Amino acid sequence: MNVQSPSMGMILNFVNSFHEQCRNMVRDAVRLLRDEHQVYVTHEPAWDYAVKPNDRFLAQEYSMVRRAWATFLPGGDIQRGAIFVFDFFHPRRPVEPSLIFGTVYPGSTSFAAADRWASYNTIVDPEKRDQPVTVDHDGPFTVVSGTMPQRFEESVLVRVPLEGITDHQALQRMVVSPLAALLRGERAAAKDLLSTVPTEPWPAVQVGSTEEEEDDSEKVKTHFD
Repeated sequence: MNVQSPSMGMILNFVNSFHEQCRNMVRDAVRLLRDEHQVYVTHEPAWDYAVKPNDRFLAQEYSMVRRAWATFLPGGDIQRGAIFVFDFFHPRRPVEPSLIFGTVYPGSTSFAAADRWASYNTIVDPEKRDQPVTVDHDGPFTVVSGTMPQRFEESVLVRVPLEGITDHQALQRMVVSPLAALLRGERAAAKDLLSTVPTEPWPAVQVGSTEEEEDDSEKVKTHFD
């Protein structure tokens, strides 16, 4: 039986489609939080970030987005915001395509006082074993404690493989239901909901250098604009 090998165009179209599916995954999760759990969060696009936006094709080895952040601020009676971080690939080490999601909490300070890079730091600081944060583990959760405004007072995060999120039912079970519990401050309930969900340890490896994870010129420019 002859099986036709996929063409280069088919592979690139698949990657483009996959990224769109991941964007829809976040949109659907926020909609399900609202419609199924009466939990309301609003996207904060000014805090979005992607590694590596490549605008220097000949000078850089990065060709595609390999990580992406999206943060949502709370509405109604919710005190915590939601964060979604996609981990697609790394050019120098193997990465299981995964979604890190959870909650961010500014403590007694409002989200309006948070630095634009607080969401970014929530992920990168623990991976660099950086001193400004404390990392603890609670079952499937990684709890990151820091100090506002550059770091949230507390973030509760879990990492799940993207391959397991195959449909809306899986999205509800693996992401939406536990996230709704976390957003309500019900960590024990979220832990129970994740007891049958495949999760991955995080942070598992130390990121090599700051240059690999951020565009320093963008960060400096944003701070002083």
